[in-house]
Amino acid sequence: MKKRRINNTAVTFLCLLILISSLITSCIKENRCNCPYYLTLINSSEFLATSGNTVLWFFDKSTIEDFYQLEKMEKDSSYLFTVSRRCDALHIWSNVSQRSYVDEDRAVLVCNGQEMDPLYYATSPLTRYIESDTVEVCFERMYAKLIVDIAGGDSENYPVSIIVTGSNSGYYADCSLVDEKLVIEKRSEVKSIGESRRFTVNIGKQRSIEELKLNVIMADGSERVYNLGQLLLESGIKSSDDENFLNDIYIFIDLEEYEIKIEIDSWQNEDYVEIEY
Repeated sequence: MKKRRINNTAVTFLCLLILISSLITSCIKENRCNCPYYLTLINSSEFLATSGNTVLWFFDKSTIEDFYQLEKMEKDSSYLFTVSRRCDALHIWSNVSQRSYVDEDRAVLVCNGQEMDPLYYATSPLTRYIESDTVEVCFERMYAKLIVDIAGGDSENYPVSIIVTGSNSGYYADCSLVDEKLVIEKRSEVKSIGESRRFTVNIGKQRSIEELKLNVIMADGSERVYNLGQLLLESGIKSSDDENFLNDIYIFIDLEEYEIKIEIDSWQNEDYVEIEY
């Protein structure tokens, strides 16, 4: 009888050890799932200026899990981040300056009362619940640079500024468009090109390219309004998803001859399309 009691005690003690071990193991597994993992990013982009900061959003479906901001991402450099294992997507924006208003909680990046930054965007899916991973990112250009040369007007009444308006003022982290009206005013640059005055302004993609308007403000306060969207459509750009839209677009306006010329200069090579009106 005594021996049996010893056996029962031993069995009870063994069962207790197994239970404790099971609880500890399950706790460790659960905590490991909530622990961060290590992500190495390598920037392989050929066409990426590094004049501004880089912001990164990590998502679990539609929930923001992590947000980072660093000065810039150099080409062929690697960067190590500690992020949640729940993350399944990464969205990166580069060349972000004070021109842009960044709301990290809403994952929004819009014009901050000025022209748009020369933004570049990259994205990548992430593998859930792993120890570490390496992702090679390649940025794409997400802005159009409008270069507007305006000729005509006498010495007392000349173009002093332009106003560009459109349907969308910026991007969400996932590159979808922010439905807020775009309004950007730019004064002429100090240097004039020949007898014309030059203006430059960056804009992002537009849901409705037809809504793009260009107002030329003269020294006497009068305005001349041009349907910029219609001009771009006639020049061959059918939407802001057209690869030619995210290029340098040259616009020449002769106020006296009522002439407008548009040239689309690819940012990757010297090919362009020229349309005269």
